[in-house]
Amino acid sequence: MSKRKFLNIIFIIYIVLLIVFVVIKLDFNYTFLHVRNSIKLNREFGFWNINLYPFKTTLSYIRRVKKSSISIMYVIEHLAGNVIAFLPMGFFIPLLTRHKLLYSMLICLGIIVLIEVIQFVFMIGYADVDDIILNMLGCFAGYGLYRIFMNKGIC
Repeated sequence: MSKRKFLNIIFIIYIVLLIVFVVIKLDFNYTFLHVRNSIKLNREFGFWNINLYPFKTTLSYIRRVKKSSISIMYVIEHLAGNVIAFLPMGFFIPLLTRHKLLYSMLICLGIIVLIEVIQFVFMIGYADVDDIILNMLGCFAGYGLYRIFMNKGIC
C-alpha cells in the first residue's frame, strides 16, 4: 500500500469518527432522541439551538464555574475537546491536498460550518459560533504541526 493511500484511509477513518462523536455525539451518556425532543420543545417556545454571539457560550461556562454550577474540568474538557478534535483536520487537509494555509483553512472552515448547520437543521445539537472558533483553533494548530513536519522532511 502506498503512503498516499494509507494517509487517505487514516483521514477517512478520522472523518467517520468525527461524524460519530462530534456530529451525532455518540457516547454512552448521550440520548439522541432526548436532545432532539428538547430542541424541538425549546423551538416551540421561541428558543433556537443556535448561538451567533462570539464567546457567549465560553463566557457563560466561566460564569457558571464561578458560581460552582459546573466544574472547571468540564469547561476545560469542552474547550480543549473542541480544539483537539479538529487538530487532525488541520494537519491532513494540507497534507493530502498540498494547499497552503489560506485554502486549507477555508476547507476546514467550510467543513466546520457544515457540521454546525447540520446540527441546527436536523436538531441534533447546538450550532455555536464558539465551536467554530475553537474548531478553527484546532485546525490552525494542526496546520502548524503539518508545517513543522514538512520543514523537517517527515511528510
